[in-house]
Amino acid sequence: MFNFNFTYKNTPDLILGRYDILLRKNKHLKSNVAIDVGCSIGGFPLTWSRYFSNVYCVDACYKNLEIARRNFQKFNIKNCNTFHFAGGSETGNIIKIINNKGAPYNNVVDGKSTIYKSRSDPRGSFTLENANTKEYHNTLTISFNDMLKFFNVEKIDFLKVDIEGAEYDFLFNRDLSCVDVLAIECHFSENENTKELTRHLQNYFNIVTSVTKGKHSEYLMLNKKYKNEDFYSPKPSDIRKDQVEFLG
Repeated sequence: MFNFNFTYKNTPDLILGRYDILLRKNKHLKSNVAIDVGCSIGGFPLTWSRYFSNVYCVDACYKNLEIARRNFQKFNIKNCNTFHFAGGSETGNIIKIINNKGAPYNNVVDGKSTIYKSRSDPRGSFTLENANTKEYHNTLTISFNDMLKFFNVEKIDFLKVDIEGAEYDFLFNRDLSCVDVLAIECHFSENENTKELTRHLQNYFNIVTSVTKGKHSEYLMLNKKYKNEDFYSPKPSDIRKDQVEFLG
């Protein structure tokens, strides 16, 4: 059974998933779509939702989505909707999400014998027997193409992807020409799959800015059909970070 008895604490210094730069086309302001895959507790939409007409928030962990909805209600954000899916190479696979005590929740049971914190890094695995003592819940995978169909969109103005190593399965060999701006965290930068995915992304995007933190790299990418001067960087919203709810 899934336990909803969580406690909250104020976190004045951090909103998970926040990006320091957001590029938007002037003429599309307030009439565009953002999709946040791996939204966690809603950090990105809390900061940037006012620049979009609709924000679709996707996360594999239902507890993350519950916290995100509470945050949206607190700040009266009405253009964000949450969806319980995990990004994957195909749609309809059942995966198990381990309910840890701290947010975000990203441990995935992959197969019948091994659990991976991130599927691209088997070094983080532990035995299924150990996992059986932990609380978990199930979710379904959704592919990139089926996600477009599900949300009934042909173009994504801003796509954020932070899915703990599943980004390769989700984006590799996909036609990403419909995405204007991509913000992505690529996990385990020295992993060959990560390198292969980065090369694939650069078929569609130019890298505007990037930062590497330990084993992971974050990229902000702009579709090659645009020039940087077609965009500008608005200031973030004035969300009171001391009021954002995190799981204690």
